[in-house]
Amino acid sequence: MQTNSTISKSTLRLGQAALLAGLAALSTPATATVYSQYDIIAANNTLGGTYTRLRAINENGLAVGFMNTGTNHMRGAFYTVNFSVPLPFVQSVGTVSPLSGGNNAALYGVNDNGQMVGYREKFYSLQNEQKMVGYVRDIPGNWWNIPNFSAADQFESVGYDINNNGVVTGFATGFAGTNNSRGFRYDTASQNPVTSSIGVLANGNFGVSYGQGINNFGTVVGYSQNVSAQNRAIRAGSNTITDLGAYPLFLFEDPYPTIATCLNDAVTIGGYSQIDFNTNRAIYRTAFMGIGSWNGVPLLTGAGSDPNDDSNAIYGVNKWGDFVGGSEIGNTNNRAFLYRNDGANYTLHNLNTFISPGSGWVLNTAFDINDRGWIVGEGTLNGVQRGFILYPYSILNGQVTSPGWNPSSFNTRLMNFTIKDATTDAVLQTGTVMLNATGNFTMRSNFCQNVKILFQVDGPFLKKSVTVDATNNTTVNVAVVSGDADGDNEITNADYSIWAFANGSFVTPGSNGDFDGDGEVTNADYSVWAFNNGTLGDE
Repeated sequence: MQTNSTISKSTLRLGQAALLAGLAALSTPATATVYSQYDIIAANNTLGGTYTRLRAINENGLAVGFMNTGTNHMRGAFYTVNFSVPLPFVQSVGTVSPLSGGNNAALYGVNDNGQMVGYREKFYSLQNEQKMVGYVRDIPGNWWNIPNFSAADQFESVGYDINNNGVVTGFATGFAGTNNSRGFRYDTASQNPVTSSIGVLANGNFGVSYGQGINNFGTVVGYSQNVSAQNRAIRAGSNTITDLGAYPLFLFEDPYPTIATCLNDAVTIGGYSQIDFNTNRAIYRTAFMGIGSWNGVPLLTGAGSDPNDDSNAIYGVNKWGDFVGGSEIGNTNNRAFLYRNDGANYTLHNLNTFISPGSGWVLNTAFDINDRGWIVGEGTLNGVQRGFILYPYSILNGQVTSPGWNPSSFNTRLMNFTIKDATTDAVLQTGTVMLNATGNFTMRSNFCQNVKILFQVDGPFLKKSVTVDATNNTTVNVAVVSGDADGDNEITNADYSIWAFANGSFVTPGSNGDFDGDGEVTNADYSVWAFNNGTLGDE
């Protein structure tokens, strides 16, 4: 997951990575909002298989991963969240198939522009085997193969992450004619046929490295092998590769190998250390440009937990420095976690405590978190493996009032609402709520941020816009103006004409010039119209 940022061509972008990342570190807010409640929705399998898994999500709610078919082969899968209904759901946008003769395909990364990366298998008859071919795909269906370091068929490539400038990282083979994996950058803007190596720590052309994450300034993290053939987390700039060191390094103990999996624009880095062949420990660093000491993340605890043998690892980070990952509680129980940046401290949360105990869900591993706090990963829903999107929401309680209106006529009246981003005015969510006899209502915002809500009450009312901090549960009172008989969102002589035609009659409350909601068209309604004449509603 990446945050929004745009700078010029790739050479300049990579050359300025250190400077720009430093500026980002200085400008990034210290801590994210602490949300009070979350909801969860499942990514369904549309191909007849048994599982879905999600690996990344962008700021617009586009989530990517993979699912299996009825023949147990994998297909890349991508989903969007539909918030224009009373209860949100994930709708499948599409799947990605393998190349000719291949069986599997997967998606691992997505940027805010809707570009997705992963791999597709292709069968090569000369080698009589399938090879992975990295690719980039966008929502309209355009795609590009990510080349390896050689034109020869026996080499392969995989895309793991893509930033908002369209630069991909991952790994490919074929560098200097070898089969060793080498991390790369690939710029989709130029579609350069030569993939750029991020370098290696040791062994020259025969060394290995892997790109795991890339930020908007082109800084890559991943891992490479040192001269002792141990994995070391790395940070790669335009022309440099930095060994981020082992964890921990005790005086009389061999250092633990490390792998970096993710970073943000402030170069806050997450990953894990390899304690032994089957035990990992989640680690992170937050110092400027990732220079400093590795910090450990506590294990989740519970029945059967073993502090000596349980593993945990970080897989995703957002701009606030909030990390997500997975932790063992005993050898058979994997649980997704959030390691939240609360300013001066980090707090560890088992994500299963954020959802209803009766939901049927067990959240096993979290792989990504966006800046809105939405989290994707994999778990089981009633025993079936499913990718999940976990997101915070808020409950807004309020009351609608209108001068001169009979409050009891609000009873069971519907009110449509449109929630927009308070800064960009982009539509985020739409829905309908019902008012009670005194105009009270309860609604839900699935976007915990500053929002602008446009209300439209059923009846002779102008639309009303209210800006509110929907970070957590709050009160939203709405004062609407009556007198719009023709529904054009303005009060004019045309509305007077409707009143005049129906004057003296009994009507359905709120219709045909009944501006006070008492079911009669009288001079009292004229008074409401005259007072509000010339008023325009919000849009």
